[in-house]
Amino acid sequence: MKHFGSLQAISFFAVLFSLSEAFADNPHFTPMSLSPSSFASPSTVKTAGVYWMPDYIGRIGGYGYGNRTNDDELINGGKYASCANYGLAASCPPQQNGTVVHPTPELTCYKGCSCSDRYQYDASNCKPPSYPSGASCGGKYADCIINIPEACLGYTQTCPDGWQLEDGGRCKYDNTYGTCCNKCDGFEETEIKPGYIETSRCDSCFGIRYKTTVNPCDGYFDCQYGAVAGSAVCQSGDVVKYKECKKEPTVCPAESWNLESYWCNGALKCWIK
Repeated sequence: MKHFGSLQAISFFAVLFSLSEAFADNPHFTPMSLSPSSFASPSTVKTAGVYWMPDYIGRIGGYGYGNRTNDDELINGGKYASCANYGLAASCPPQQNGTVVHPTPELTCYKGCSCSDRYQYDASNCKPPSYPSGASCGGKYADCIINIPEACLGYTQTCPDGWQLEDGGRCKYDNTYGTCCNKCDGFEETEIKPGYIETSRCDSCFGIRYKTTVNPCDGYFDCQYGAVAGSAVCQSGDVVKYKECKKEPTVCPAESWNLESYWCNGALKCWIK
């Protein structure tokens, strides 16, 4: 019995020694070696440190009383530094909601962050003339709004002076949007008439339009006595001109006609009756 009592005493003092060593290194405890001071002496007043025992045990893990990881450092008087240590989020991403949880009384975290059902539109279910709009979450938007100007991009409702909206080529979502065509004011002719030549053309709303002028037929003449047989011809407006003209009229004997002037504008010689 005496031997058993000696072992108990030795074990008690060994534990007491280990605790005293741990307490001596911890600023939150008054060292056990301090002697009581006089209550009447303000200069010798001491205060005792207060420490939460589970956290203290974590601090003295090196002495065999716990083994808290480095990620569990304490800040601000005992609050855990990170929700990640508990597999949680410190906050949800923008536009997402989650369930609030408190892994410790002092720490607020979130779990199950996700977009709400109000974010339901994307290009697959919101198509022209409507487009996804507003706040977005996870690639989807809260609204699906009609946007005619965007749907009719490349079309217009107004045209410059001298132009107008053409009948075809309108936007299928709103026919007040279209493409402009040139009215080609001043281009009156739809074709080039004989005796006239083209001076300019314009691709109008109604097809090609022309400006024309009388063909001058340079090098051709309005023959006073008719043209030499076989002469080249050029029409200038309503007048026929020739490349070669007779210098004097053709005189036919009696009882014959001057077929050069009688038929085909003088293209034939005299024929006897």
